Amino acid sequence: MSFRDNSSLHYWGEEDEEELAMLRERFPDWRIWRGQDEKRETPGWYAVRSSQPEENPFRALEADTAHALTQLLEQEDLASP
Repeated sequence: MSFRDNSSLHYWGEEDEEELAMLRERFPDWRIWRGQDEKRETPGWYAVRSSQPEENPFRALEADTAHALTQLLEQEDLASP
């Protein structure tokens, strides 16, 4: 079984469901998903703030693993006022 949100570009298999849920709970101000390429492979982990600051309206974080994305999200949260 696999899961989808409202876009065909956002996809994850069951093995990612738990990590996604934990990341989304830990970082509620972020929209977090797995990407999907044209071959339906999941090449990375992505996040954008739920509300983007005006000076940078769309800044996405990208990482190869959930752990790496967690580190980026922690850095972003520490840098935010």
